[in-house]
Amino acid sequence: MTGQIKALFLVPPLGRDDFATQTDAVLARCAGIFTKTDYVVPPLGLAYCAAATEAWGGAAVNLVDAVAGGNGPEEVLALAARDRPDLVYVAAGTSTLWRDLAFLERLREASPATRTAVMGTHVTARPDDGFAAPGADFLIRGEPEETCAQLARAAAGDGRYADIAGLSWREGGRAVHNAARPLLADLDALPHPARRFFRPYRYEPPFMRHGRFDIIITSRGCPYPCNYCSTGAYYGRKIRFRSPADVVAELTEMVRDEGVTQVGFWDDTFTIGKRRVLDICGRIERADLGFSWMCMSRVDTVDEETLAALKRAGCYLVIFGVESGSPRVLARMRKMTTVEQTRAAFAAASRVGIEAAAFFMFGNLGEEEEDMKATVRLATELDAAFASFNIATPYPGTVFYDEVKAELGDAFRGFDARRAAYGDAALLERYIKTGYRRFYLRPAYVWRQLKRVRSAGDFARAAKAGWDVVGRYVLGGGS
Repeated sequence: MTGQIKALFLVPPLGRDDFATQTDAVLARCAGIFTKTDYVVPPLGLAYCAAATEAWGGAAVNLVDAVAGGNGPEEVLALAARDRPDLVYVAAGTSTLWRDLAFLERLREASPATRTAVMGTHVTARPDDGFAAPGADFLIRGEPEETCAQLARAAAGDGRYADIAGLSWREGGRAVHNAARPLLADLDALPHPARRFFRPYRYEPPFMRHGRFDIIITSRGCPYPCNYCSTGAYYGRKIRFRSPADVVAELTEMVRDEGVTQVGFWDDTFTIGKRRVLDICGRIERADLGFSWMCMSRVDTVDEETLAALKRAGCYLVIFGVESGSPRVLARMRKMTTVEQTRAAFAAASRVGIEAAAFFMFGNLGEEEEDMKATVRLATELDAAFASFNIATPYPGTVFYDEVKAELGDAFRGFDARRAAYGDAALLERYIKTGYRRFYLRPAYVWRQLKRVRSAGDFARAAKAGWDVVGRYVLGGGS
């Protein structure tokens, strides 16, 4: 093949009994996270890869989010049969890999000349799993943009697969794993994500205000050793930052070109590096773009000055990965935070008038029932806008996985993050339900949430999210 190829970046469709997940090629922590209220976020990683493959790979690109668009399998297969893309790229997580491979096999039957590439944290940690079924021709391991672009060039006849770092491929019935790709030294060199492909879709997580929503990341990598997160294995422990100028340039494009009014800063920890954070916030203020936003944070990376700067720049919500109310469990999961720091961060947020939310998890290695009770107590004591209770999952690429893999075998098809993959499943499910019941059914909390409603849209989204949670975690029982 010579000349320009057609490349399709695809979020595969859900089957009738499938569930929505967060899976992304550049967000390493999203290894197939079950979303309890069936919301989806923009596929930022695919948009980055599409932009790079267009700019650096010379391909004609398209991006289809079949989940956000409500496109069923037959509709997507018909699209592939009609357009006959030369390459289809998919980001697959641990909980979606096998269903995605099965769908890609069907897609190749609909368009026999199409070749398929799968990327993400799972095939980076365990590439042989990506070739355990016939759906994938190529695997893209590690940071994906350059590999995606070079694969497009090779498919067009400009280069050899054997020379592409980070690529796994099939040759004569055997898997070939090329050398790992070095991490990008300069994140500002990346083309901004191809957000024009998001225009047909409506992304509205229930915790955001009403309006057109999109996400951005300002860094890659994480210096913290948390045992449940795969970011370190994917991007390394040395964090790489984009320049504040490039961040605000992208935000300007999002607002002015795409009509975005609500932004999620989707970094693992946006608030690392106080000077950098204050610089970004100051630039957002001066740009006067008129959007509202939220970010992810750790309780040991904020103080009152930082939170006040976030608020002045338009941030109204900070989500903290609290994880546990047990000091013993926090130490065991290598979180490197304390319950006292959690209380201080939520108190500081309350003083400056910014909402704070908390994510918790049950089922970490060595966790006992008394530790779970401590987590529920802490959740009800914090002045949190909302709380999410989750089951710890030992995804490949995490230290948690390395610690327990001898007990797991290869049973990854059950890793859907809805049920426990490790530990006492019945006990964990009971405490998930208990956490939700104790947190959300407090009269003071219900009244406070009603006062926060600003529009009919806010009320409708909050009511749907609340019903989704109540239906499974409250009416479903608990202790």
